[in-house]
Amino acid sequence: NEVIAAPAVGQGMAFVRSNDGRVTAFDAATGERRWFWAHDMPLLTVRGNDAPSLGPGYVFVGNDDGTVTALAVADGHEIWSQVVAQPDGRTELERMADVDGTPVLDGAILYATSFKRQTLAIEAPNGRPIWAHDSGGPGRVGIAPDRVLVTDPDGIVWALDKNSGSAMWSQPAMARRSLTSPAVQGDYAVVGDYDGYLHWLRLDTGELAARTRTSRDALRAAPVVADGIVVVEDIDGGLSAYRVE
Repeated sequence: NEVIAAPAVGQGMAFVRSNDGRVTAFDAATGERRWFWAHDMPLLTVRGNDAPSLGPGYVFVGNDDGTVTALAVADGHEIWSQVVAQPDGRTELERMADVDGTPVLDGAILYATSFKRQTLAIEAPNGRPIWAHDSGGPGRVGIAPDRVLVTDPDGIVWALDKNSGSAMWSQPAMARRSLTSPAVQGDYAVVGDYDGYLHWLRLDTGELAARTRTSRDALRAAPVVADGIVVVEDIDGGLSAYRVE
């Protein structure tokens, strides 16, 4: 089956998520398969997924049925599973609830968001939900010191309080621009769009601070921030890097 997400590498293994709902663990030194775990797929899903997330002894996986599952690194057995969004509705299209973005571990709290417009904070060791908010999207969340950033399917960027999940602000100025998942660069949230633009939003207020066109091609993958530099890739493979000054 297709593998369209980067593997997660750590704790001596490489963990690969494929489009059929399977996670396979390989020995990082030899490539030998150590274990695999399979999850039932809904009839209709959003195309795309992201890498698993790693914690001490855990592999966290977002699933196409709206759940997040914690697996044991050692042997792949399921430790817990938690619903982020219920796949309810009258049609298969209405029931799509994919958790396609990598669940993000911040300390002992795991954050995940769903195409069904739900975002959930979970106690990572036991899977107990802490709070839920009815905004979210299929991609991953961005993590700032005191807030969580999500992009919903309409192109609205939300900042949610880390402790309570309440909305701190929302920014609809890029609506219907097929935004990427947000990343955090210093005091700004960064998102890309279908027309090749990068947008910087102030973390404290959500106000638009800057934008630049990186490419004539669409930006689909979430921006990546390392050492204060944001790196983006367009759908034609072009790379751009920016520093905030």
